[in-house]
Amino acid sequence: MMTYEKFAQRMRAFREQVDAEAQALKDSSLAIDSLIRMYKTFHEEDQQLAKLVLFEWAVSEDEGLRFDAVALIDALELRAAIPVLKSLYKQLQTSEHIGAKFELEKVRRIIGRLEPNVTKTPTS
Repeated sequence: MMTYEKFAQRMRAFREQVDAEAQALKDSSLAIDSLIRMYKTFHEEDQQLAKLVLFEWAVSEDEGLRFDAVALIDALELRAAIPVLKSLYKQLQTSEHIGAKFELEKVRRIIGRLEPNVTKTPTS
């Protein structure tokens, strides 16, 4: 069995490869679509490792990693990510990054979809 570190390295290398291809082709959805296809080919055990990698990316300082992770969490409806998304939500509330307000709203919407019975703010 592959260690988490090795698995995470391979996922990141794959992401970097498809991200470069997407940029070269000027196809903004190519990287996300490729990452989704990759995730769906994993066996259950590897999907669990992939979720951990995505959860780590979701709270990364790297905006690109964070964007991809949040997009995959949303597309794959990974409800196990709700605590991570709530943590990201709190992190974004105090962020001075220029796009934080928009990212905050996106994360709020995703939490709302994954946790539809909650109508209050994601931190409640």
